[in-house]
Amino acid sequence: MILGPLAKLSPQSLSCNSGSPPSTVERVQYFKLLGITVSSDLNWQKHIDTIISKASSRIYFLRILKNSILYQHHLRHFYVTVIRPVLQYCSVVWHHGLTKA
Repeated sequence: MILGPLAKLSPQSLSCNSGSPPSTVERVQYFKLLGITVSSDLNWQKHIDTIISKASSRIYFLRILKNSILYQHHLRHFYVTVIRPVLQYCSVVWHHGLTKA
């Protein structure tokens, strides 16, 4: 992924100096780095969509567990260990970025 002013240029083939034929590097619109989905236009929408998708599938499983008549503390334990970490990952970064004005 190319970020910044170079992103507006057309893709160019990169050559390797090891004597092998030049190869083309594929450009992607987004990639995942340390659990954060980075978009080429630096928009957070793809990352938010990924997190919502992960959390909603786990919440669906929590609903199934609730219908199977588990104790409340077991459901809470499932939420705290499986769902909440997905929602809170990098929340310190988000919070720090929002408080700086």
